Amino acid sequence: SEGTQPGDQLGVSYNRLALVGGSSWTLRYVGFKYVDRAWYQGQKQDSIRWLNDWAGDTYVNMDKGGHFMGGLFLSRSLITTYSWTGFRPRTAAALGTFTSWVALLEIEMRDAYFDQWGFSVPDFAANTLGASVPLLHAFVPATRVVNFKFGYWPSPLYTNSEARALANRPHTDYIIDDYEGMTFWMT
Repeated sequence: SEGTQPGDQLGVSYNRLALVGGSSWTLRYVGFKYVDRAWYQGQKQDSIRWLNDWAGDTYVNMDKGGHFMGGLFLSRSLITTYSWTGFRPRTAAALGTFTSWVALLEIEMRDAYFDQWGFSVPDFAANTLGASVPLLHAFVPATRVVNFKFGYWPSPLYTNSEARALANRPHTDYIIDDYEGMTFWMT
C-alpha cells in the first residue's frame, strides 16, 4: 500500500532498532574497557590457549553456573529488546540467542589469547546451554516448566578482601569472581 515502508509488515521499528544497535555498541565498548582493566592484564600470547577445565580446579566448577546464567540472562535481555523493537516472538528469540552466543564467543576468544585464561571449552559449552534455554522455551512451550534463578549475597572473601589479602588468606577482588556468594537454582 501507499506510504508503507519496508519492515512495516513485520512491525519492526527502525528507530528503535538503531537505538538498540547504538546502545549495544556503546555498552560493548565500555564493557570491554572495564574488562581490559579488570581481567586482561596478563601476558598476551600469539596462539590460542585451549582449556578443558572440567576437573574443578578453578572455582570448583561454580564458574560454569556463572557462565550458564550469564548466557541465560543475556539471551533473555536481548530477546526482550528485540521484541521491543518489533520482531515477532520466535524471531526475537532466535536473534537474542544468536546475538548473546556471539557476544559470549567474543569474550571467550579474548580469554583464549591470554596466558592466565585461555579458551575454556566447558565455559563456552555452559554459555551456549544458558543462551539456548530461552530459545527452547520460545519454540517448545512445554519446557517453560523448568526455569533457572540466581541469587547473590557478598561473601566475606569479597567484603573483607583487603584484610584477607594482607593476611595472605583467600580473597576475591572482583564481584564477578565472588562465587562463594552466589546461589544457582533450577526451579
